[in-house]
Amino acid sequence: GTVEGCWPRPYPGCKMIALIPREGDDETARHHFPPDQIADFCRYHRICRLALFGSILREDFGPDGDIDVLVEFEPGARVGLFVCGLEQELTAMLGRRVDLNRGFFSEPLRTQVLNQAEVYYVTA
Repeated sequence: GTVEGCWPRPYPGCKMIALIPREGDDETARHHFPPDQIADFCRYHRICRLALFGSILREDFGPDGDIDVLVEFEPGARVGLFVCGLEQELTAMLGRRVDLNRGFFSEPLRTQVLNQAEVYYVTA
């Protein structure tokens, strides 16, 4: 179901994404997105939804590409400057630079990102 306060489009169900190594990628790329660790990370930091967007979802994603992550926090979660620490924690966990976003994009980029994003974690 839809999580209150989350992105405006309805969410039909959690789609778990497995990262598949592409030509030129490091052989262990698929192991860099551990679902259990991501779920623990999200629960601990009160993230109600985590999605991937950008080059990681395209065929041209290469070994030097960063991971664009879109997050939404639970209502009442205190975030502030804390987001920089989350980026660093995810970067260490995934072995690639992470660019963490909260969806504050101007139009039409916001609509494009939300339509493209693939949800990796969502609370029940």
